[in-house]
Amino acid sequence: CIDENLDTFDKMTSETKGGKPGTHLQNFLRGTILLSCAGLDAFLKQLIKDSLVKVKSKNDKCQSYFQKVVKKQILSAQENKYSLNKKNKEKSFTDGATFIAESLLSGNPQDFVEKYVVNRLLDDSKQSYGSLQEISQAYGLVIPILKTKEAEIRELFKMRNEISHEFDIRFQKTQGKRNRIERSRTAINLNANLIYEIADSFFQAVKSELEK
Repeated sequence: CIDENLDTFDKMTSETKGGKPGTHLQNFLRGTILLSCAGLDAFLKQLIKDSLVKVKSKNDKCQSYFQKVVKKQILSAQENKYSLNKKNKEKSFTDGATFIAESLLSGNPQDFVEKYVVNRLLDDSKQSYGSLQEISQAYGLVIPILKTKEAEIRELFKMRNEISHEFDIRFQKTQGKRNRIERSRTAINLNANLIYEIADSFFQAVKSELEK
């Protein structure tokens, strides 16, 4: 999909006869990086749904992550509210005692707790370096790319946030330049490929753990 987007961009820029890409072409590049990051978010969440509980049965560090999350919820104070399913506003745990009671009365406490931990991990966007670290810790796995390309990943999400939250606007106008950050095809392509690498790195680490 990303390759197709960039191919389309190339065809569109060929019609500009060597001029700078106009606003619509810049937006096309911006949309490509947003689409790539959204795809990574969806992929990682599906990976968590499909495999985190399975890895827990094989990995002591993953088991410890589940224990840490559950202990924190049991010890939680009244103000630390958390909805198990915010979308349809089902069960809301206002304190540790309620959490324990709901768990014991569910009929399958282990399944109840596992779903709670998974849903809590799924609750936030996975489009930041910190969120990738949290997933790595949850699995109890070393994800090589998080160390070898930390700077590049942080820059990727900085770009994503500038596009998504700030619309690439330059808040300090510079005379003679456009008021929005210009994105190059090369930079977008490099970051799109980095997203593929991140997804593959997580997939291969989880796959290897499950095959043990």
